[in-house]
Amino acid sequence: AGISAAYLLSLEPPLPVTPDGLAFAYFEVARYLYTVKEYERSLEYAGYVTAIFDRTPRMMHDYADGIYALKASIYVSLDDANNAIEAYRKHSEFFNRLEIREREIARNTAQVRYQLILNEAELASAIQAQEKSGFRFWLAALFSIFAISIAFILFTQYRKSKVVIKEKNKALTEAELETKRLKEFAHKQTALLKERKQKENSSIIVQFHDKVSLSAEIISHIQSDGNYVRVYYQKNEDMDCEIIRMSLKKCYSMLPDEIFYRIHRQIIVNINFIDNILNDELYLKNGTNLQIGKTYGDKLDFIDSRSHSAA
Repeated sequence: AGISAAYLLSLEPPLPVTPDGLAFAYFEVARYLYTVKEYERSLEYAGYVTAIFDRTPRMMHDYADGIYALKASIYVSLDDANNAIEAYRKHSEFFNRLEIREREIARNTAQVRYQLILNEAELASAIQAQEKSGFRFWLAALFSIFAISIAFILFTQYRKSKVVIKEKNKALTEAELETKRLKEFAHKQTALLKERKQKENSSIIVQFHDKVSLSAEIISHIQSDGNYVRVYYQKNEDMDCEIIRMSLKKCYSMLPDEIFYRIHRQIIVNINFIDNILNDELYLKNGTNLQIGKTYGDKLDFIDSRSHSAA
């Protein structure tokens, strides 16, 4: 325990010690690397510790709770929310194993107590039958002392495990709160990615042909007109229109599908320009109203929710 983490760090793994000592050594190195913000190397040594736990699953390592908490902190520092949540989940599994151990100790203690009662009854009978035999009396007394000592040791371990489990439950509650915070962090990251995607869509230039290219964000809607399409777009404060020889289907394939939707077999609309949807009519912010096709009615709720979220 007196070996410094800096000295352990100078040694190449694996270290020539017992599994439990090896786990302690790697754990100290991982903690040291975390304090000096070498997160990747700290995560590597933490992985050595958890690998030892996987090879010796029946051992109740003193560092199991600390190593999973450390891994979670490293992942948080690396902005890796999913792996941080997984580390806290393993943290919770360790506490569950502690509860199982507590039940085993309680059961073993009860069995020892029952055996002690039987032994005491047998000793009483033996003492009454052999009162004049000093050797047998002392032998029975020694056996009784031995059994009581074992019972005392088991009882002491049981009380100690209760204290440990109480502390672990408190740590588990803190871990659950940290997990909740990480989930909120992941949700915020998802929202940021969504916003970034919308900004990327707004910078897309749609090249209809050599002479006509428009930014996707200024196109309000497109209507089919025979072999042509009418592309309506915002120009300064007014609306303008380009007539292009192209099918509506081909035109639709050129647009970013995150903001453009078909509401009629002859109409495509940009959801960022939608002001309101009433019955089978869609109203744009520039005052234009468009007819919604009967076969496109099932998309109304989805388009309405997307347009409001985009706004």
